[in-house]
Amino acid sequence: MHFVYQLQTLSASATVGERIRYYRNKKGLRIVDLAARAGISRDALMGYEADETDPPLECVIKLADILNIIPDKLFDAYYTFLAYPYSLKIYEKRKELALTQNGFGAVLGVGRRTVEKWESGKHLITRKVYLKLIKNGLI
Repeated sequence: MHFVYQLQTLSASATVGERIRYYRNKKGLRIVDLAARAGISRDALMGYEADETDPPLECVIKLADILNIIPDKLFDAYYTFLAYPYSLKIYEKRKELALTQNGFGAVLGVGRRTVEKWESGKHLITRKVYLKLIKNGLI
């Protein structure tokens, strides 16, 4: 009798959803089991694994804990940015460029209050805004 195992590897460019699925499978967990342990719905986890929606940072950290891996293994560049903390990074970059909150916001098409909320950590930066920050050379 011969056993055949399919070797699974994870690409360096894997999405967060692909990473979650990879480590879930590696751990031998079903979607419903991981979702229950994480306190989220099966549909939410399926959406994360299919890259239909971005899971909250706290959820990614909780999933990593359940999967017994460091969160960085699930993070892509966006989540690494959020975990920095992003609020400090935004503030430092704005100061480095000698921009006011109004000026920084104008580059991104948002108001001063939004920038203020980002810098205080009261409002998360979406992936869409994160990509704008990169495109405009702001991070």
